[in-house]
Amino acid sequence: MINFHDYFATLCRRNRMAADHQFCTVSCSGINHLDSVLNRYDTDANFVAVDDVCDEATFRDSGGWFKRKAYTVFLLMRYEHDDETDRQRKMDICRELLRQFQSGLLNDAPRFVKEGLYVQMDNIRSREMGGIFLTDCTGLYFMFYVDEPVSIVYNPEEWNEEP
Repeated sequence: MINFHDYFATLCRRNRMAADHQFCTVSCSGINHLDSVLNRYDTDANFVAVDDVCDEATFRDSGGWFKRKAYTVFLLMRYEHDDETDRQRKMDICRELLRQFQSGLLNDAPRFVKEGLYVQMDNIRSREMGGIFLTDCTGLYFMFYVDEPVSIVYNPEEWNEEP
């Protein structure tokens, strides 16, 4: 199983734009729990925040059962206070970094398949942060889905008999 926090930390080191802009990888627990970003707000300016909780669904496809996990990643950059031009420039960097991360995911998809994971590259959703998201910070988040085979075969050893 691939740890996607570690994967994106590696992607940040491998990607020239992320490295040039000194993006640091942190964990978060959704948009309302960006504590790790706030804790480093005075020392770091640019963040790749990987959500450590996933939405899941179990579904059947081609006779087998799969678990689909939705992963969320935030790309965040600080900008100069009251400088709309800088805010827009940082948003453009986030948009381009999203495109480059998508190409990285696509390139790495065969490695995921070897581990039994199927990244759904045909539907990666993103949303830009509007208004005042965090003070002097802009960015976006994107979601991608990973399917993994799962066995839900009934095992009587996991159950107690009814009295």
